[in-house]
Amino acid sequence: MEKNNLVFLDLEGTIIDTWENGSIGNSRVIKSFIDTLDVDCIYIYSFAIHDDNDKNDFKLRFQDKLEDLLDKKIYYVYSVEEVMKEILKDKKISLEKNQLLQVYGKDLSFDLFCNRKFKNKNCYLIDDMVPNKEIINFDSNNSIKYISIDKLIYDYKVKKVKCG
Repeated sequence: MEKNNLVFLDLEGTIIDTWENGSIGNSRVIKSFIDTLDVDCIYIYSFAIHDDNDKNDFKLRFQDKLEDLLDKKIYYVYSVEEVMKEILKDKKISLEKNQLLQVYGKDLSFDLFCNRKFKNKNCYLIDDMVPNKEIINFDSNNSIKYISIDKLIYDYKVKKVKCG
């Protein structure tokens, strides 16, 4: 049976500091949240991944380590090129890669992407650039859930204080 929960993870500012320095953080917080969901794997949805070169760089530098820390396989890494192709399919406009964030923002681009690509899913995006909110799309029957990493960190710290 196919899983209904899909978890997408941003990279910079969420689980890695910056693309350049690549230090990993927040893995316990993210793992704690992901473990509450019924998922076998996660997806990467990050504007740090522009194209196939960046995808290959990610796989070499980060994928194994993140899979070990989160105890989940990374099923697919979406590039900005792929996201734009999906969002702009059947549209009469074109954008440069660096314009996607400016025109659509992270949350609207994720909403459009998920509702074009998936049906009957709960799509979670864990990111540093989104507020906590949920959007229900009745056409795709998707629930789009934006999870702020700052809110996850706060909730994780409060939970630890209450428990120990």
